[in-house]
Amino acid sequence: PVPHRCRWSQKPTLVRRVGAADMQQVVASDTLWVQTTERFEPEDEIVLPDSRTPPILAIEHPQEEDGSFHAKVYLG
Repeated sequence: PVPHRCRWSQKPTLVRRVGAADMQQVVASDTLWVQTTERFEPEDEIVLPDSRTPPILAIEHPQEEDGSFHAKVYLG
């Protein structure tokens, strides 16, 4: 396991489930913003501060205008 500092939000968010051929929309219960160049995959396990390990529902890897990277990970 590799620890990452992140911003954690527990606001429900509607997202398109990663890998869903029918573009299924689901509600993510948690969102993480992780400042990293590493890529997250749907199979990865994320342990939250409250010890939960919810499934990864969707992942975004945007690059900011200043060249910095982060991952936005939506959890179920």
